[in-house]
Amino acid sequence: MNNLQLHKAPYLSAELSFLEALAEGFTPGEESPFSLAVMQAIGSDVKAYYESRIDLSKPITLRNGEVVPKIGQKEFWLVENDDTFIGQISLRVSELPDHLLEMGGHIGYSIRPAVRGKGYATKMLGLLLQKIDKQEYPNILITCNEGNIASAKVIEKNGGILQDIIDTEYSPKHKMCRYHVKL
Repeated sequence: MNNLQLHKAPYLSAELSFLEALAEGFTPGEESPFSLAVMQAIGSDVKAYYESRIDLSKPITLRNGEVVPKIGQKEFWLVENDDTFIGQISLRVSELPDHLLEMGGHIGYSIRPAVRGKGYATKMLGLLLQKIDKQEYPNILITCNEGNIASAKVIEKNGGILQDIIDTEYSPKHKMCRYHVKL
């Protein structure tokens, strides 16, 4: 892990590496794997793709079919040696609606498949937590599926305390672990 930095997404110097990550099966956030046509569209204008991700005028459809408004978020890329995309992390900057209080929380993250299991998610979450205004966010909520042991370890290594494990209509196949990180 040489020279890791968080940059506002998208980061021009790492766009080619980001496209390589998409080809590996990386998906930002909760999205399903992308088709070739979608990957080509993203590749033609990565900046426009990220602008569409933060466009609050378009609602989102949850897994249970409920349509809800998007909330504001800041997205960052973890980049190594200034040009290698490692992963993405998002900080939701609005008050959390019910569905994100149950599944999602304040922070979501994903690491590209080729480098998972090497400690990058732990480092990325730590870097973001250092950037957060402690006055604005004294407590951070982060969730993961009960079976996602790797993500639970990432959260716990960054000070996450398990609040509870709940059933949620927003993810009917999995119980959700809800962690709080006090800043």
